Amino acid sequence: MAMMHNMDTTESWSGEGVGTSVESFLAHINREVPEYSPTEVADAVMSALCERLPGGLVQELREQFPEGLRRLFERSWKERSAPAQKFQKDDFYLDIAERLQIEPENVRLVLHVFFGSLHS
Repeated sequence: MAMMHNMDTTESWSGEGVGTSVESFLAHINREVPEYSPTEVADAVMSALCERLPGGLVQELREQFPEGLRRLFERSWKERSAPAQKFQKDDFYLDIAERLQIEPENVRLVLHVFFGSLHS
């Protein structure tokens, strides 16, 4: 029974089994890009993404994450009255670069690590 409870608390965000906890998510980011703060990477990417998605899609995305990751991204989920921004890749990369104060050419790696960490 304890094993089953553990599986419930670490269920994959995609619903496909045991998956990402906050600890494993942040640890994976830290292992892959130790030069950046894992929490700052998470906040920068999710905030930039949420500003570009319609509110309903943000809510749907939020509901897919386990509770721990929802809390981690709490600032990103905030209700907003402004419409979603147009999703231009270059602008998205620049936004993340500015948030993290990194070179824009490093953003692709940061995004790869961020999304890979969700699946680890």
